[in-house]
Amino acid sequence: MPAGQEDVFILVPVAPDLIDDEETREKYYHMAMDRLETLTNQNIREHVIYKPSCAHEDFKGDYHAFK
Repeated sequence: MPAGQEDVFILVPVAPDLIDDEETREKYYHMAMDRLETLTNQNIREHVIYKPSCAHEDFKGDYHAFK
């Protein structure tokens, strides 16, 4: 991590049968960021430089984990 920067990991519990596509991931990302920015009274989203996500299909494909 570059000097003067911080990182944060946000875990969002979702239903196992939820559709796992980019649109759904973005929806939940924005919901989580809205809540975080409201709680902290900070504009965090504009400072995000790296935003990986991992959900159902990733666990199935990468780890052979099924419900």
